[in-house]
Amino acid sequence: WAGGHAATVGGIHGTVQAAGTHTPAMGKEVVASMVAEEKDGVYVDGTFGRGGHTRLILKALGPKGRLHAFDLDPEAIKEGKELEKKDNRFRIHYAGFKSMASVL
Repeated sequence: WAGGHAATVGGIHGTVQAAGTHTPAMGKEVVASMVAEEKDGVYVDGTFGRGGHTRLILKALGPKGRLHAFDLDPEAIKEGKELEKKDNRFRIHYAGFKSMASVL
């Protein structure tokens, strides 16, 4: 299977996406509720995955805003390291939930 997938439930059509990609669930709503009031705050994405929510948060952050993301998947870390090179407001951490407090 090389294609994407979509679902139709109750007449509502899901997104179609390429294999190996991810569309962030409720991306706009998540960012609006998190970043709306404090664009230069410090935020955490606890499960980077492939960076869907992370990229949306970074778009909404101000120039002084910071975003830390965590993941234990080596492929996710590789993707996160590439994003770090492109945006100095972002840091990826190869660590799990337990270590968030000590890392931050």
